[in-house]
Parts: sequence; structure tokens; C-alpha cells
Amino acid sequence: MRRILLICAIFFFGNQVLYSQLNAGDIAFIGYITNEDEDDGFTFISLTYIPVGEVIHFTDKGWNASTSSWYLNTEDDLTWTSPAGGIPCGTIIEVIEDDDDDFEVTAGTLVFTGGNWSQSNGDQIIAYQGTGVFPASPTFIAAIHGDYNASDYDPVTTWNAGSSTTNGASSMVPTGLTNGVNCVSLFPAPGPEKDDGHYNGSLTGTSAALRTLINSPANWDTTDDDGVLENSPGDYPVPSVNCASSSINPDIPVVTHTSGTVCNGNNISLTISGNLNSATYWYVYTDSCGGTLVATTATSIINLTPASTTTYYVRGEGGGVTPGSCGTVTATASDFTAPVPDVATLADVTGACSATVTAPTATDNCAGTITGTTTDPLTYSTQGNYAITWTFDDGNGNTSTQTQNVTIQDNTLPTVICQSITVQLDAAGTANIAAPDIDGGSTDACGIASLMASTTSFTCADVGTNTVTLTVTDNNGNTSSCTSIVTVEDTIAPVVICPADQTLALDANCQIVIPDYTSMASITDNCSSLSSITVIQSPDAGTLVSGASSLQTVVITAQDQSGNSASCSFAITLENNTILTLKCPLNQQVSTDNSCTYEIGDYTALVLAELSNCGQNNVTVTQLPESGTLVTAESTNGISTERQTTVTIIVEDMSGNTISCEFIIDVTCTHDLFIPEFFSPNGDGKNDYFEINGLERFPRNNIVILNRWGNKVFAMQDYDNSWNGKSTIVMTTRDGHLPSGTYYYVLDLGNNENSKNGHIELRR
Repeated sequence: MRRILLICAIFFFGNQVLYSQLNAGDIAFIGYITNEDEDDGFTFISLTYIPVGEVIHFTDKGWNASTSSWYLNTEDDLTWTSPAGGIPCGTIIEVIEDDDDDFEVTAGTLVFTGGNWSQSNGDQIIAYQGTGVFPASPTFIAAIHGDYNASDYDPVTTWNAGSSTTNGASSMVPTGLTNGVNCVSLFPAPGPEKDDGHYNGSLTGTSAALRTLINSPANWDTTDDDGVLENSPGDYPVPSVNCASSSINPDIPVVTHTSGTVCNGNNISLTISGNLNSATYWYVYTDSCGGTLVATTATSIINLTPASTTTYYVRGEGGGVTPGSCGTVTATASDFTAPVPDVATLADVTGACSATVTAPTATDNCAGTITGTTTDPLTYSTQGNYAITWTFDDGNGNTSTQTQNVTIQDNTLPTVICQSITVQLDAAGTANIAAPDIDGGSTDACGIASLMASTTSFTCADVGTNTVTLTVTDNNGNTSSCTSIVTVEDTIAPVVICPADQTLALDANCQIVIPDYTSMASITDNCSSLSSITVIQSPDAGTLVSGASSLQTVVITAQDQSGNSASCSFAITLENNTILTLKCPLNQQVSTDNSCTYEIGDYTALVLAELSNCGQNNVTVTQLPESGTLVTAESTNGISTERQTTVTIIVEDMSGNTISCEFIIDVTCTHDLFIPEFFSPNGDGKNDYFEINGLERFPRNNIVILNRWGNKVFAMQDYDNSWNGKSTIVMTTRDGHLPSGTYYYVLDLGNNENSKNGHIELRR
């Protein structure tokens, strides 16, 4: 079974936390769903009025009544808080886990404390009150037990005997509860234990009578069948509960407060005169009686903070009483005194470059120390005289002001430092610098506004040393100057572009003479003229070379007047134009097994080729398709068919001369399609997928899987044998895994033939 969790919010009112206002049996469980294939949840009914803000904890953590302590295993907690207006007697409230640790409740609010709500670690739900989660001394309100274990069974209580201190499925009857009176064990001996339970008795009568009926297992339906039992409020008869009790309603209190007014934000003390009788707390509201709850107290005095003029409404609640009329009192908070500056006259603030002021303070009769505010800037960096107006506001409509003077004045020259640099001309024969390039770390206390260099552009005519003046201006207009040496260099090599690659035909002796290509090269330089650039070729013009279908590299080098050089290269192809002769093998006949696939062999050894002259005895032979290529014959529904594949042989000699020929391979095969009758997607690596042998021959197939009720659980266009037993359709399961059973398939092969259909067994 899985564990069900309810989430609740704890309300804090003033300095008090509401709890332990209910008695055992004030609520009763009427629904219990723990099957992992359904939405987990539980349902309870109020058998008394539950006040607004009442906190009830729900857990499946076991209780050891013999030691009055919780079991040691780690379990989670759901904290439920009643909504505004409280919960009337006879209200049905359902808690449902929509997703992992994600809960909904039909009334009130929930807070989940824990890491993973799993009912498999506990088969009971216990409702308790106390300070925080799992307090040492809880007050138990109700409980439902859904476990039967013959080895850990108490025949008197029909709950667990308490032999384990860590088993999450175990719990003794919680202290203060009595089985059959204010708690219920659904599966007394001899069991058997079931997943789900639903109270099927009457919901009309007194709280005491219904409490007895609900806590009797004879009045419950139980099952292991998913989704059979529903426990929403609408799945029960409309309750008609007589919640009358012998409780004595509280007095309508007389409420007073300390005389006079207080400063805004300060506390005022309310005194409540009257008896709570059976009520548990005095509830204090604003806006109206039962309106906005601001505090609770069980004593006659409570401190509150009024906002301006506030009327408080007080009445007794809890303990099963009926909330009645309220006693009222009105309190007023006010303040009419302006703050007094702590310094009568503020000192002037001065600076050469900038100045930042610090906010002054004032003292107020209600607010205490107040820091001044201003709409003027706090920092000044521009020369001149300024006045700041400070305002002190106590937040209650009272203000006072002060003025403070600020003066900024700078007469100090910048400290200028120059540095010498070296620059290189670019490809266009120019070089540019900026003033910061020759600045060696000039400074000014108020900051530097600008740097200016007397010369910033240089050309080929400036190669060598140049004197440049640097002028520094600070942010307030003060200037200083110095000089630096700028050395201009030409380090750009000529740009050499070779002619395109050349092709020369070999003569009768398979030789050629290299021509002079220097005039065909394109040469430019940033500073040197073409006539002053030295150009050489390697190998020299007139060199004799040979070698059929080989490449000869030619390098052209240019050097400018500054000694910078660059090279380029191109290739000369020694071409032989003799054509080859070629003869292919005859056509081939082959056959395959059921796979309908044939692996093409290497036929290059059957080729006859005649070679060219110039000593070229090496050729490259290429086969298309390559050796090892798989050829699949076309087939339909197991009918023997044939497919022809053309093989091309290409022969290329060292000079790039090529010739080709073709022949045909006839491939014959027989095809069978095999659909298995079962598979077992249990993750053991064996038969984990629904695999149809031969399906790859039908790439446009479409498959649909149905359960025994005819509902679609899986569908896929172009099925690729990847179904592992998970549903692709929105289901009620938590993880998508389908249970073991028989499913039906409809397989459309996409070949305009009748669809194949049958059943497949899924085994976990």
C-alpha cells in the first residue's frame, strides 16, 4: 500500500499557536485509499464545530503506546488548518494526492513536511494536535488502521502489538483513543488486508451515535480493485449530524483598554472581563465580529498594536461551544509633535574635487531617532557652492527641516608624465597613435578630463624618431604638458601573389623546361616602389624536370627596401594525356536467405586494363558500390522477388586519365515476417521490447496497441521495435508502466494490403 499525505498551514495569531482545542472523536475517518494505481487519499467528517485557524496534523508514523513515543522510522506529516469561518459540524473533507507529494483538500489549507510520501512504509493515518510536527506529548483526535500482520497482532485492540519500533506499517492504538470508539481497525483477524476502504453506513444522527457507527469495521466496504471506491464528499449521503453538547457558551465579555492615546505603532493593553466557560480561547477580531482574526488568548489581558483608530471585537470560541456576540472596544493611536534636530546648526562641507555628506539625525517623541532625508544630491563633484535641505519625518504627519552648505573648489595643476613608444606602419603605409599611448601615468586629484597629443598620424616619410607633445587637462580646466619620442618603423613585408597553378605537357622524353614566371607574379608594398623590390624564382627559369603525372613547386620571393620579404608558391603539373583501355567482368547472379540482403563482393581483380607510356605502371581501381555494400531485394508478403544492381569499375592512372565499365548483379531472396506472441519488459535485458522480425522491410508501417477493454494504450507511426510496455496515452498510472496481461495489436504495413492483427501477452 502507498502512504497518503495531507498538507496543512499553521496559523500564528499574535504570539500564540492554536492547537489542542479538539477532543478525541471530534473528527472521524470515513475514507481510506492507498492503492498505488489510483489517487491516494483519505476522507474525514467533523463531528463538532472546528474553529477558524484550528490545526490538525495527519501522519502514518506509528505510535508506541507502551513507551508513549513515536516509532523511530522516518515518516512525513500533513498539517491541516481550518479556513475562515471554521468548519461546521457534519462537514466531509477529502484529501487527494494528485501527483507525488502534491495534494488537494476540499476545505482548509495544507502544508507537507517530509521528503517522499509513500504508503508502502505505513498502513495507518493518525490525526493529532500539539506544538509542531511529532511533538513528545501529542493529543490524538482520531485514527484509522489498515494493516493486518498475524505476527504482530493485538487481539484485544485489533491493531499492532508494538513489537517493532521502526516498521512504518506498525502502530499501537494511539494514547487516549479506543478502538471502535474514536478510532477504527479496518482488518481485524483473520484479515485479509485490503488497499481501499469506504464507510457505507448512515451519516444522520447524533455525533456520539455516528462516531460508534463509523469506527466499526462492519460498516465499511473494502477492496483491492483499482478505482472501485470513491471518497469525495459527493460519494456519501448528505450528512445531518446533531452536534448538540453539554458545553456552556462563554459570556459576552466587557472589553476595556488603558486610558489615553499611544504613539502610532506602540502596544495597547486590552482587559477582557467575563468567563470562557466551556470555550477554549478569547478570539480577537477587527472589521467585524468574526471578521479578521488578529489574536487569541486564554487570559484576561492581551497586548495589541492599533493602527490609528481601531475597534476590536472579542468573543469566546473552541471547546464545542457556539460562537456568539462580541464585546467591543475602540483604541486610538496618535502623534502631534515634530522631530527635533540633534544638532542645532549643521557644519559646512568643503572639498577640492568632490564631497559627500552624511545624513543628520533628529529625535522624536514617538519614533525615537529619525535620519534626515533630502531630494538634493548627497555627493558633489562640480565646482561651486550648494545648499542641502534635510527633512525629518516621524511618519505620523509631523516634519521639521535643516539646511547644510557644500563648497567645491580646485586650484591644483595636473601631474603630467610622458613615455616614448615605437609604432609600425600598416599595409597602407600609415600609423596612428592616441594621446593615452604616450601617457606614462599622469594624475590629478580631481581626475583627468582629457589628454591631447600634438601629432597622431605618421607615414612612410616619418620612418625614424619623432617628437610629440602631450597636454593634460583636469576636470576643472587646469593643464600641464611634456614631450615624448615616437619611433616609426616599417615591418610590413611585400604582398606577393603567384600565378595560378600551371599544367605543362610532357615531351617525347617525358620532360619539360621551367619558364620564367616572375613577370606573372603580382607584387605590392606599403612603402617601397615596384622598381626597388628584388624578385627571385626557385627553381630558376630554364631548369629541366621530368616525371609523368607529378607536381613541380615553384616559389617566388620579393624583398622591399626595409629588408622585409615574402614568398608565394604555385604548382606545375607534368601531364600525360594517353588514354587507357578497360574490360569489366560478365553479369553476376546471386541469391540470399530470408534476410533478403546480399553483401557485394570485390570484383576489381576481374578487371582487365592496359597501361599508358612514360613508365606509368601504377593505376587506381575503384568499384561502385564498394565491396561490403549491402543490397536488399524488394519483396512483398514472403513472395520470392529479384533486384538488379549495377556495379561500375573506374580505372585512373597517375596522370589522372580515367576510363570505366559496368556490369549487373541480380539478387534473389525470399522474405518472412515474424510477430512474437509475448514479451517481458522487466529490465533484465532479455525480450524487453515488442520486436517484429522483418518489419524493417515496411518503413511506412503503423501500429496501435489496445487493452482488453479496447482502450488505446500505445500507438506509433513507422514503428521501430521500441515498445517497452509503457503507455504513451494519458493513463491513471503514476509512472506509465502497463500491468501484465493480454493486449491486442493492429499492424498496418503501409503496402495497401490488409492489416495484420492479433494478441500479445505482456509479462512483468
